[in-house]
Amino acid sequence: MENFIELWTGLVRAPEATLKAKKGSLSDAAIVCLVISLINAVLFGLAAVVLLGISHGAEGLAAGTFGAVLVGVIIVVGGVIYVFVMSAIYYVFAKLLGGKGTYPENAYAYSLVYSLSPVLFAINLAFSLIPYLGSLVSLAVSLYMLYIYAIAIKTANSLSTGRAVAVVVIPIIVLFLIIIVMIVPLLAALLYLGIFNVQPPEVCMFGPGISCESFYLNAGDGKLNLTFMNGLQKEITVTGVACSGQTGNPTYTDIPDATAGTGGELSISGIQCYDASGATLNPAAGEVYNGKLLVRYYFESEGPSATRMISGTISVKAS
Repeated sequence: MENFIELWTGLVRAPEATLKAKKGSLSDAAIVCLVISLINAVLFGLAAVVLLGISHGAEGLAAGTFGAVLVGVIIVVGGVIYVFVMSAIYYVFAKLLGGKGTYPENAYAYSLVYSLSPVLFAINLAFSLIPYLGSLVSLAVSLYMLYIYAIAIKTANSLSTGRAVAVVVIPIIVLFLIIIVMIVPLLAALLYLGIFNVQPPEVCMFGPGISCESFYLNAGDGKLNLTFMNGLQKEITVTGVACSGQTGNPTYTDIPDATAGTGGELSISGIQCYDASGATLNPAAGEVYNGKLLVRYYFESEGPSATRMISGTISVKAS
């Protein structure tokens, strides 16, 4: 059984000498992986329970405990599989570059480096609370781990430092290229199918008291059909509606007196819309129109002499 404190100290102070002095079998590698994965699972579980307990109280504590157990099992099983798969990949590349070690020697050396993961997890967790510095520390830790893995491959396979580094780097490059080869055609297909051509939502919105219920813009003639609800607590009569992209005074479409009681709906069709220059709108099918709406009205209790106006905005696709 490894003395992990002594091992960790040796890997930090003199990684090459420490790894050269360690010899073990596949079963030894499995034991190291299992113990370290259990430690990782416990550390992750404690962190999850504490953080969720602090942020969400008793409910968070319960959820964190359940999640920690579930993820802990995944960490233990995944950790062992990870070490044996990765050591096999590095073993193959080491052989291709002239390595003389056996697979058990590579697996054991890899497991010894993997044993550093609880220490590095704790370091990452501690510094993750510090903005920017946490990211730099995480990057430094990742690069350090790659360096130690290269030393492990060098000692297990009697390779030069350059070839050992190549064994570590080449699989990363190959994986990156595989991802590129898979993703680029997929992205091209998605672009061709128009998946990323997300249309903005259609919107019709007034100030307090009036709410749009439905709206429809005719392609070709640019006429708007609008249904809205009166929430002004009084009966109103609408005399005109403007649909315009102009910044100045808009052109109204006069409406024969149309009345809507409190909470009632009013449907108005044939409202001519105009573009920013004041020209009649002639949108093509699928074209999106953005403009402002102005409703001219008066309260029945006050009469036509007390004309009021309420404004809104519209974004609609012609069809």
